[in-house]
Amino acid sequence: MIKSSILSMLLLNALLVSAQYDYLKLDNSQVKFEKVYTLDSLSTEEMENTLLSNIPNFQKFSMSSKLDGKIIGKIEGSRVDVTKYGGKKMKESAFLGYPFYGDVLIEWKEGRYKVSVYNIYWMTSGFGRMDGDMLFTNRQKTELSTKPIAIRAGGFLEKHLEDLFTINISTNDDW
Repeated sequence: MIKSSILSMLLLNALLVSAQYDYLKLDNSQVKFEKVYTLDSLSTEEMENTLLSNIPNFQKFSMSSKLDGKIIGKIEGSRVDVTKYGGKKMKESAFLGYPFYGDVLIEWKEGRYKVSVYNIYWMTSGFGRMDGDMLFTNRQKTELSTKPIAIRAGGFLEKHLEDLFTINISTNDDW
């Protein structure tokens, strides 16, 4: 009976932690942002052209290569503006104010594109390199952290990355 209730609590805890985020995931002990965006009216070729033309709009993103429906690149020195998402500068996790870095993979199909950001880390003046895996997981890196401060910081990162790679296509029907 006790084993059953402990197992139930652990399972519920794991479900609640994964429910804290929409796009941050734990994949092989590594924290990763992954979101699928939709642009319904675009063919695969139009999707590729749209992505390539919008790369200059992705703040601090540089493309390394493009192969067979994939763009590979890096985010270098981007900063999370917590005030944009309802946070207060001096009240949130200090590392969020420092530049962060990560590897990026963008894949596309007809009407959709998926952005994955992994190997996420911050370069801070006091602590040096701070890996996202260390900040957002438990010590064993087997599950996402349940600490409220980690969940809140992860939420800010998630919103920043979601906005960073959003493409808005405007139709110019106002003639």
